[in-house]
Amino acid sequence: MSKPPEFSLERSILAFERCKKSIAGGESSYVRIGYGHLPTVIARGKGPRMWDVDGNEYIDFNLAYGPLFMGHVPERVTAAVIKQISEYGSDFGFPHELDYLAGELVQELVPCIDQLRFANSGTEAIASVIRLARAYTGKQKIVIFEGHYHGWSEPVFRMTHPPLSAIGREWFPRSVPMTPGMTTGSLDETIVLSWNRPEMVELALRRHSDEIACVLTEPIMGNTGVIEPEPGYLEHLRDLTNELGILLIFDEVITGFRVAAGGAQELYGVVPDLCTLAKALGAGFPIAAFGGSNRVMELEATNEVFHGGTYAGNPMALAAAVAVLEVIKATRDEIYPRLERLTQRMSTGLKEILDRHRFACVAQSAPGMFQLFLTREPGTRITNYREAALYSDADLFKSWQHALQRNGVYFHPSQFECFFISTSHSDADIDEALERAETATREVRSNRRGPQA
Repeated sequence: MSKPPEFSLERSILAFERCKKSIAGGESSYVRIGYGHLPTVIARGKGPRMWDVDGNEYIDFNLAYGPLFMGHVPERVTAAVIKQISEYGSDFGFPHELDYLAGELVQELVPCIDQLRFANSGTEAIASVIRLARAYTGKQKIVIFEGHYHGWSEPVFRMTHPPLSAIGREWFPRSVPMTPGMTTGSLDETIVLSWNRPEMVELALRRHSDEIACVLTEPIMGNTGVIEPEPGYLEHLRDLTNELGILLIFDEVITGFRVAAGGAQELYGVVPDLCTLAKALGAGFPIAAFGGSNRVMELEATNEVFHGGTYAGNPMALAAAVAVLEVIKATRDEIYPRLERLTQRMSTGLKEILDRHRFACVAQSAPGMFQLFLTREPGTRITNYREAALYSDADLFKSWQHALQRNGVYFHPSQFECFFISTSHSDADIDEALERAETATREVRSNRRGPQA
């Protein structure tokens, strides 16, 4: 392994200061500049790598928070978009053939989807399915879970990672608004529960079954690191909601097309009434979707429930989606086992490095995504947000991330985000990243006093 050139962010700092003169805060999404980021302004990307304006090269395991399922500048997707906008057009304000080409591929791949609508963002898709669920059931309350993130629409925008002191006891915790300016009482119809606790969700659903329209859940927690459902948990949600006349909604913005061709619902064999999709669907182009059973989506088909938007289902985004979905359909038997193998290689390799340097950690993964929780004590297993908040050492993780970034490996500095693997990562990329991680982890250990068990 060649040693990375001397690390400097001088030009990034200057560029970011210039950004702040016109862009409020210097960036249009807070998560890109918070959490103790080193000030980094990116110039370009290709495959599994990206380069900042200072010329620093990174093996990228953040992948724009997951959308870059095929890496940076995937040739087939890029070519499809260029052809669409240069030969046919970027938007029409009418139906077009890409509508059914993309729609039929989603229908074929995702188990719960009989019909769907395309949207522009995960937030939009989530707001739409909540409205659909309320209209279909005639009920108002929604159930969501601590540590899950469903975008920033009013019904779901409570603090994703609040201090434990702010939310009270695990049974029926308090819901804390995420930001000033929210409508008074916007969370009054939202019940927040601890995840992976079947007894808690059963009590809440039975107690409020005549008021609850839907249970909205990430089928794999991807906004508090990576936390899989406990065996039988999703099946329990499915059985309960069926029994009580409540819709089950999977937020597959992160997991859709990433963990399996049909998302987490294929991986676990649990089919919700509705689901949302985004990120990997466009491989970096802005697109989302929501859909489900004919009986629920009939409200959209007949325009009884409104959804629309100038750019919803625009040809540029759908050209990208068709290219992505055609690749997935044709190569699903090859790409998902490979993603799982590379995920395990990288996750296990990093854990072995951390163990060797006496940092307590737990590695948790799903195909194509994983996280290393650096914990305050060994042997910890993370099953929900409260455990992650209680046991994780956020400051140590940030120090570790900074050291790896300086050695040419990038992932997000919050351990409540994820590492992502793309179809463009190779075994050679994993080998190089692990070598660089060994160097960086040794540096972190040398800068800390005394061993950690």
